[in-house]
Amino acid sequence: MASSDCPTLQSMASEKGVAKDECIQFKLERLSCAFANIVNTHDFDLALPASQELNHHLSPEWLSSMDTQPAKLSWPQQLEQWRARAAEMPSVRFTVHEVSSDVDERKGHAIVCLNMEVVGMSESVTLHAMNEVRWKRVGVGQNARWLCFYTLGLRGTPGNSGGLG
Repeated sequence: MASSDCPTLQSMASEKGVAKDECIQFKLERLSCAFANIVNTHDFDLALPASQELNHHLSPEWLSSMDTQPAKLSWPQQLEQWRARAAEMPSVRFTVHEVSSDVDERKGHAIVCLNMEVVGMSESVTLHAMNEVRWKRVGVGQNARWLCFYTLGLRGTPGNSGGLG
C-alpha cells in the first residue's frame, strides 16, 4: 500500500498481473480509493493530484449517503462535512483493505466496493467501514468518460452481524 493507505493504479495492476491501461476496472477502483485519501490527507481543497483527478470524474449531480449524516449531501457539502469532522477528530484514518468491483462496460455502469478500517476516533475504537461507489459512462466514442454519481458509506463495529450471528 502507498503512504495514503490506498492502492495505486500501478500497485493494483501489478497485483492483478495486467498492464495499467488495460482495463477501466483498475482506474475506477483507484479513483474510488481517492475518497478515503481525501479524508486521510485532509485535502478538502482538492490540492493533491489524486483529489483533482477524482473531482474531474464526479458527476455534477453526485450525492453521498453516509450513515454518519442525516441527509444526502452534494460534493461541496460533503467536503465541508469532512473538513468539520477532521477539525474535531484530526487523527481519523481510513485504511483500504479490499477493493472489489462490478464493471459493465457495455451498459456503462460500475459499482466499486471498498472494505476499510477506521482508526483515530479514540485510542480504543476501531470501526469497519464499507463504501459503495457508483459510476456511469457518459458520452460516446472518444468523448466518453466515467463519472461517479453516488457514494454510500456504512460503518460498524468489528463482529457486528446485525443481530444475525
